[in-house]
Amino acid sequence: MVKKEREYPLKLNKEEALLRGLPSHHKKYKKIQQNIRKGRAGFRGEQEVDYHLSFLPEEDYSIFQNLILSHEGRIFQMDNLVLSPWFALIIESKNIYGHLYFDPVSKQLFRTYDNQKEGFPDPILQVKRQLKQFQKWLSNHMVKPFPIYYLVAIGYPGTIVETKRGNEHIFEKILHAEHIPDKIEELAQSPNSPSLSAYQLRKLSDLLLAEHHVPDINIWDYYKIDPSELRNGVPCPLCSQVPMKRLYAKWKCNPCGTTSQIAHKQVINDYLLPNGSITNEQCCQLLSLDSRFTALRLLNSMNLNPSGNNKGRIYTP
Repeated sequence: MVKKEREYPLKLNKEEALLRGLPSHHKKYKKIQQNIRKGRAGFRGEQEVDYHLSFLPEEDYSIFQNLILSHEGRIFQMDNLVLSPWFALIIESKNIYGHLYFDPVSKQLFRTYDNQKEGFPDPILQVKRQLKQFQKWLSNHMVKPFPIYYLVAIGYPGTIVETKRGNEHIFEKILHAEHIPDKIEELAQSPNSPSLSAYQLRKLSDLLLAEHHVPDINIWDYYKIDPSELRNGVPCPLCSQVPMKRLYAKWKCNPCGTTSQIAHKQVINDYLLPNGSITNEQCCQLLSLDSRFTALRLLNSMNLNPSGNNKGRIYTP
């Protein structure tokens, strides 16, 4: 049973909103675009693992997707935590295309794709670190020790995974996502008696859900971008030309003739996601409006929460 479902990553959501607001010639545009591609690929890989885990017997396993905990001020995140009466299993998802080679000497993962070679951190070391942090977290919360295993799931089924001769034992820990359920059933068939009672499992599940938290991220600081660098104006939803003109309670795109009554909503929402609030003056600048009364009507039409008076009024989601 899925106890905690996976949400769309907050950082990725903010990056997508930021990219929509930046001019394409901005010096950080390509970097953000690249990070979005990587983030989306990673999310798809996690969803691939979710799909295969859905075939596990619900009565035997509790699944926590994208669980984020903290210990001694340090945050650690587990793509999937599978909890059972016999053991816990941490699964690190990797959705990497191409030809993967695990080098036991350098402790690095190399990917060859389109004749380009690229290095990645060793995911086994990553998930081992998560396991140690989780063990410390459990100890800190007075949870008795019990078996905890780890696996690395390769989300894309066409990815080729190889290593040096003599290092093949890593394939006990690195599997394509479709083989993960069989590996879990194999672990469950060991002769060990249950480590946690039904009551202890419920208490631990409740504790994990209560302690999970998604840290916020200031996307402006992360990319060292000022909100003033955003592109002003409402883009056309059809041809993406900027700006559309405000005429007779509608937005009109002169190049293609498209009209819209709601084209401003995406722009305002994209501004609110990283900023958290907007003023009438900021709205005028953002939408390239001359009239503060028009901005006021648009803000009031979006069911936002106003606070403050006159020029000090701000709107929040």
